[in-house]
Amino acid sequence: MLIKIPEVFLMDEKILWQKVIDQEKLLHFSSFDANDACALGLFMADEAKKAGINMLIDIRLNGFQRFRYAPSGITPENERWANRKINLVNLTQKSSLFTFCKLKVENLDLKRDRMLDPMDFAAVGGAFPIYVEGAGMIGVVAVSGLPHIQDHEFLVSCLAKYLGVTL
Repeated sequence: MLIKIPEVFLMDEKILWQKVIDQEKLLHFSSFDANDACALGLFMADEAKKAGINMLIDIRLNGFQRFRYAPSGITPENERWANRKINLVNLTQKSSLFTFCKLKVENLDLKRDRMLDPMDFAAVGGAFPIYVEGAGMIGVVAVSGLPHIQDHEFLVSCLAKYLGVTL
């Protein structure tokens, strides 16, 4: 069962970009540590199971992997995509879909204009910064397994539900 893509995600990249900017403003934690990474990861894994979605979930704090969920059917390719998305979020401190939209709207290319190797960085949806109030970005949560817009939608819907935030 795939997640239905909300209508806003079928709009142009400029509108999508603004939606992602709004999500990044709302999805902040008051605190977050290794125990929270485990709790969030288990919550997301349960949400994926309930939706019948087979996906990799990876949560990193300060560069260290604190949670990983890789059910049967996940491939090394999913892991490569997640790592590339995580690298981009660590560099930009923005969600990977934010950068995807920014590049599209500004007619830029990750390799040509940002000098980033696409084997190491992926400007596609599915990775989101973990922001803590008063501390800024302290980590990244990433998923891989669906088309990239759906990866992003699954991820932000889980964060919103977990945080009790209405998007």
